[in-house]
Amino acid sequence: MAVDRTEQEFHLTPKGWVRGPLITMFDAKSTEKPPDDRVLTIKVSTVQTSRFSPDEKSVKETWRGTASDEEIEELKTKFRAPRDIED
Repeated sequence: MAVDRTEQEFHLTPKGWVRGPLITMFDAKSTEKPPDDRVLTIKVSTVQTSRFSPDEKSVKETWRGTASDEEIEELKTKFRAPRDIED
């Protein structure tokens, strides 16, 4: 059983990265609507399995719109990813 677990969504839009909901193991799932202009959504999950263990982080793409890979890479280059996304 995890001591702590969080999930944070990030949405890439033409205006930059938008932080989505932060969900902890004690919260219900979020009903927050993502931005209409998003081209990509990434979820960062962090789990601490015991109070003595380090956080285990995973980053997963959970949604991709119709933008091409090149368009997404261009936006990623233009707007640096939030620190939480970087491995």
